[in-house]
Amino acid sequence: MEEITNGFDALSRDALRELVLALGLKNLVPPVLRSLAPKLTPDDKKKVESITKLVNFLIRGELVSSLPTTALASRMWTTDLINAAQKPENQEKLLQLLPTIRKYSVPMREFGQKVVSRLVEKASSRLLRYASTAIFG
Repeated sequence: MEEITNGFDALSRDALRELVLALGLKNLVPPVLRSLAPKLTPDDKKKVESITKLVNFLIRGELVSSLPTTALASRMWTTDLINAAQKPENQEKLLQLLPTIRKYSVPMREFGQKVVSRLVEKASSRLLRYASTAIFG
C-alpha cells in the first residue's frame, strides 16, 4: 500500500506544480502551500514516469518509452478512455467485468480509503514540518 500511496503522492504533486506553472502563479503561491507539494525527487520522477507508461499501455495498448506528463496528456488519456469505453465491442467486455467489480467493490473502496488516509497523513506531516521550521527555525 505504501508504494501505491507514494505513487499517488508523486503524481498529485507533479500535477499541482504543472498547474501552478501553467497558470503563471509560481511566485504567488504562499510558502505554506508550497510545503504541501515539494519538488519531486529523482525516485518520485521515476514513479511518475512508470505510472504514465502503465496508464498509457492500459488505455492505448501500446508501450511508449517516454511520454509527456502534462495536463494536456492527461486530458488526452481521459478522452481516449471515454472513446474506448463507448465502442460496442468494449462495452460488452466492460459489462462482463461488472460481476467482478461488484464482488470486490467493498475491499477496493476500503483500500482506496486507506490510501486517501495515508495521503492526508503525508500532507499533514509536511504542513507540521513547515510550521515547526517556521516557528523554531
